[in-house]
Amino acid sequence: MPISKEAFGGVFRAEDLALIYVMVGKYDAAIKLLKYILSIPGYLSVKNLELDPRWAPLRNQSEFKKLIESYSGK
Repeated sequence: MPISKEAFGGVFRAEDLALIYVMVGKYDAAIKLLKYILSIPGYLSVKNLELDPRWAPLRNQSEFKKLIESYSGK
């Protein structure tokens, strides 16, 4: 269910898709989707991305580091 049709549940499915991208090594696609998810109201936060081990493969990616910096205010 896309976010445009189901604002609450769609965010969870978008996060699931981002995790799938991470699992299959499509880090750019995952980061692009995470940028979108962070730009809208929801529960996913920069702190979640920094601490949750599921996102660990992204942590060495320069675009991910920029994403964290831009949303954390560091």
